[in-house]
Amino acid sequence: MALPLQQFEVLHSHDADEVREQVSRAYCRHRLTPVASRPLLDTHYHRVSFGDISFNFLRYGADVAVRPGIFDRFLMIELPLRGTAKIHYGDQTVVSGGDIGAVVSATKPVHSRWSADADRLMVQVERGSLERFATTVVGHSLVRPLEFQLALNLRDGIGAGLRAYIHYVVDQLCNNDLFKRYPLVRQQVCRTVFMMLLNGQPHTYSEEIRAVATPGAPIHIERAYQYIMAHYDKEITIEELVEISGVSMRSLYAGFKRYKGVSPMLALKNRRLEAARDDLLRADPEDSVTGVALKWGFGHLGNFSRDYFRRFGEHPSETLRNSLH
Repeated sequence: MALPLQQFEVLHSHDADEVREQVSRAYCRHRLTPVASRPLLDTHYHRVSFGDISFNFLRYGADVAVRPGIFDRFLMIELPLRGTAKIHYGDQTVVSGGDIGAVVSATKPVHSRWSADADRLMVQVERGSLERFATTVVGHSLVRPLEFQLALNLRDGIGAGLRAYIHYVVDQLCNNDLFKRYPLVRQQVCRTVFMMLLNGQPHTYSEEIRAVATPGAPIHIERAYQYIMAHYDKEITIEELVEISGVSMRSLYAGFKRYKGVSPMLALKNRRLEAARDDLLRADPEDSVTGVALKWGFGHLGNFSRDYFRRFGEHPSETLRNSLH
């Protein structure tokens, strides 16, 4: 997987010291030791920041041992594209390759050994942002460190969906200039990655997230619902809705499902679909479906068209075409 250079901060180097210095700036100080006595490094490193996460393509081009120590400020989702990397984190070990990836948490030392043909898509997740999001999911402050199982199953389940979603986002960042312009898209991407990670990868709070919640009182649900209706054109986080409602995220979701028939974020999406339809109905000749979708936070254009059709019985392109005639 090659990422277009013009979209990313780029390093291409054969010098181990330069590689170590440049990659250290993005992650943390670490030791990079070529395994062979006369290594032929051919390192490629591409990076793009996207809100509270960043996407990184990394290839060393030689057998190397990497010892970054403790990440501290972030977690890393590692998706193998080619080759293998043996990763040790605390008392866990995984050989990442094929349909096995890794989620490296941030509280214990980590070290790995990469094969010469190893290509990796690394998703760096800001730990503080993920922990704040996790707090709203479990309904209380985190009393223990948020630790994930190291091995990530990419073959099926949410792991497969997470890989497909991340690949889609990277493809859009490479090929869609509009994708990075809209803050609602960045917010949605980060929230989706957080939610898939917390619901799909075993961690210290998995059991609490799966616990059945008692629905909140209707007044609390109505307060959050009216906030969505009044501020749908702004960035709205689930954390805000939890604070406004005065109940936990689990109770908020359960209450919305019982009293509104949808989740809070689906209620928000439905309102933004209506706003997108209003824009298409009043469109000028220079307007496009892509521009309208991204304006309202719909980063996956295929899903936008599908959801729009389900809600309104026609594709957005039909709405736009009819409005211009």
